[in-house]
Amino acid sequence: MGKYQKNIENARSVTIMQYLTTCHPGELVRKTDDEYCTKTHGSLVITPSKDLFHWFSQNIGGRSALDYMTNSCFL
Repeated sequence: MGKYQKNIENARSVTIMQYLTTCHPGELVRKTDDEYCTKTHGSLVITPSKDLFHWFSQNIGGRSALDYMTNSCFL
């Protein structure tokens, strides 16, 4: 295992829901029983039961907060 592999694995274990509720409190809006979006980005749909998100207007998606941050920082 590489020097930073454990840090990367730990970062990948943080869900987008955990990230948004911790770092951006009040940003999540419930759309349906199993879907959320954000106040800022209505096309960012998060499905916590599947640990998935898809940002339709940007055509990106993933599972973890790291996926979200990696993809959205290039927009």
